[in-house]
Amino acid sequence: MKELSCFQISKSKIRSHTISQLLAFNQKTDVYDLCLTNADVKALIVTQENALTQNGRYEFGTGIIMKIVFAFCDSPYLTQENYAETIHDLIEIFYHFKNDTLDAIDDDTLIELMKTYFDEVCEGSLELLKMKDLETMAQNLRKEKSDFKTVRNAHHWYEWEEWND
Repeated sequence: MKELSCFQISKSKIRSHTISQLLAFNQKTDVYDLCLTNADVKALIVTQENALTQNGRYEFGTGIIMKIVFAFCDSPYLTQENYAETIHDLIEIFYHFKNDTLDAIDDDTLIELMKTYFDEVCEGSLELLKMKDLETMAQNLRKEKSDFKTVRNAHHWYEWEEWND
């Protein structure tokens, strides 16, 4: 019989705890008509593990999933039909930009910026969030611009560019 390492046992306990937390959080998201199933939650954990691997990152726990769900559940652009899929994409975007910003932004700030851009600038477009607004923010941050959070002017420039095409 194969023995389980302490790491595997801990990982299993963390997964079980995360599943319980996210399923319990459905009581709060119900007011927005959003609900994650047990299968959705397990798939979100797999998405997080894959995103961590793809970005060469290690993380103990799955608190980021909970933080993203909590931050985005009141978005006017989420519906039950796109809820789980959007959370998957946001997890991937989060870890991509943690690397892209060289970890210069703490987790909570990055999630807050993602939420603000998603709702107020990108109007629910994950493509705009990832390819334009967060990318502009990351470039500004890498260039050590103090106003790295400001992408509104850049976003309006994109609209102007698309309108002129």
